[in-house]
Amino acid sequence: GMYSPIGPTIGALITIGLWSCHGAGQPLLYNGQRVVLTESQSSVMWSLMKAYPKAASVSTLLNRLGSEGGPAVVSVHVCRIRARLRELGIPCPIENQVGRGYLWVSKE
Repeated sequence: GMYSPIGPTIGALITIGLWSCHGAGQPLLYNGQRVVLTESQSSVMWSLMKAYPKAASVSTLLNRLGSEGGPAVVSVHVCRIRARLRELGIPCPIENQVGRGYLWVSKE
């Protein structure tokens, strides 16, 4: 499609519990506060929000990350997200679903 030259296109808002995001590459908000993550971490979070209430498969997440790596790449990103959210005192909404991928679980 055509992209407007005036800033990034704001996509549809997704809200789950206290989390919200306007699309890939847009800031993640928790309870209205911006949660600063790396681009890859944000991409994982957005993919899981989009898949909600279903799990996102590892291949979907790798695809979204544009990564050549295997499942370990995704698990490293998830570990870093968990650590980052712990620092911020935010409950992590990501749950491993063995054989299915990762699931966004609303903790509120």
